[in-house]
Amino acid sequence: MPRMSLGQAKNTIKRSLRAILDPEHSERERMRVWEFFNSCCAYCACNLVKGERKAHLDHLAHDGSNRLGNRVLACATCNGDEKRDRNWLEFLKEKTPTQAAFDERRRKIEKWVSMNQPTGSLEKHLSQVEVEIARVILAMDKAASNLRALKRAHK
Repeated sequence: MPRMSLGQAKNTIKRSLRAILDPEHSERERMRVWEFFNSCCAYCACNLVKGERKAHLDHLAHDGSNRLGNRVLACATCNGDEKRDRNWLEFLKEKTPTQAAFDERRRKIEKWVSMNQPTGSLEKHLSQVEVEIARVILAMDKAASNLRALKRAHK
């Protein structure tokens, strides 16, 4: 098994805890995203191939939930290299060559969001998930600090 850094372990724990209330999507739901966006990046409109690493399901709101209406199809460049945690609408303005292209892509994204509004109270509970994650990460940092001190003492 490859070595995992403390940062990677924290990210795994964060994703695992969030998934209890806010799980990733089923294959059927992911297919709905692909079909709605016609296998194209929602931001730059480049063609994507399902199963390739270049294709991502991006969070429109970086700190938002995994609900389907907060996810769009995006290429690796737009999602991983350029947009990151920026506001999707501001990013879209930069990615579109004309006002007409911007308006068309914005309308498509907004239609997707409106078609996939949350039905439960998940959004209210996500702040509690973040509180629990912070508590676990704090305990993990304390444990790592204790173990580093123990390691230094035994050198």
